[in-house]
Amino acid sequence: MRQSVLVLIFPLWLGAAVLGMRSWRRVVAAGGVLSAAVLAWLLPTIWLSGGLAAYVAASTQLYGSVVLPTSVLGGSLDVTFSQARYLAESVIVGLGPLALAFVALPAYVHRVGWGRQEWFLLAWILPPAAFYTLVHFGQAGYVLTFLPALVILLARALVEAVAAGSERLRRPNWRWALTAAALVALVLVNSGFFALARPLPREFDHRAGDPWIWRARDEIHDWIMSRTAAALREHEAVIRTYVETIRAAYDPDDTALLTELGNPRSYPWLRHAMFYLPEYPIYQVQLGDAPGYYAPQSAVTMILTPGSYIELPRRVKQLVWFVDHWDPAVPRPRGCSRSSSRTAASCTCCPLGRVAEHAGYTFVRAARN
Repeated sequence: MRQSVLVLIFPLWLGAAVLGMRSWRRVVAAGGVLSAAVLAWLLPTIWLSGGLAAYVAASTQLYGSVVLPTSVLGGSLDVTFSQARYLAESVIVGLGPLALAFVALPAYVHRVGWGRQEWFLLAWILPPAAFYTLVHFGQAGYVLTFLPALVILLARALVEAVAAGSERLRRPNWRWALTAAALVALVLVNSGFFALARPLPREFDHRAGDPWIWRARDEIHDWIMSRTAAALREHEAVIRTYVETIRAAYDPDDTALLTELGNPRSYPWLRHAMFYLPEYPIYQVQLGDAPGYYAPQSAVTMILTPGSYIELPRRVKQLVWFVDHWDPAVPRPRGCSRSSSRTAASCTCCPLGRVAEHAGYTFVRAARN
């Protein structure tokens, strides 16, 4: 549970408390329990961060480097449209065939109306959905904060549509059976897709035709097909190959790892490199118009350091790229060699002199350790 989830589903908690308890005294008491639970993790976190000022500063820097660039307040309109597409794709994957029930919603509202139960579900859905569209949507799993409400609402609309033509199907026993059938179909289709679907091969070099078609294919790969069992096994095989290759071929005493954020042909592997290869100094450069880098080994928090000048430890003699595919728009530094691998994962190594340059960044070995 992230701290932001508490904020996003607070309207759900408040609505459930008010409608379920029907007593303001109990609601206030429950609010006290909730506040105590929050303070149980918030106060130690503030203390471990070095105090309230340090915690606020770190949170502000995290907001400025991660949230603000995707928000309508600081990002572009294209970013907002992209987040809306990612959100819609993630919802469709989560709903499976039940997503077709969206077309039955208008008829459901016309026949049944929009009562207190529907308003309750809408109040559950809207806050997180609006936040993910207008502020930040980083992972498909975020939709789980409101997906149950959509399942309930769409299942009711689907059952009502099926039962509309028959008085018999409107009886309670039949409605329960129809609801169960809809949910079983949802589980079976989603489970079957997860277990049986295979990741699509990526084509980078020969992209004839409309660019939006290739963009749609890329998004389908990243947000739908990568959420299958086969894709997860492939992902794990790639990570295993990286870790085994790097540890076998490169000494952490004289090697620094480099990951890339903004490379359209590579996953940003910083978190994985930090977890599996903590003995190596690691840097993640941000490709694009606003240069900056992460150096997790030199900072308490994951804060983007602006600028293109990166000082490496004096002992580092080579840079090893932890990327899936090299971005053709970014020339490789001279003298690079690529390790052989039986999978798509292979490492590019460049010997490091006193100074090296890559993608507008300048890497300089420190004069002293």
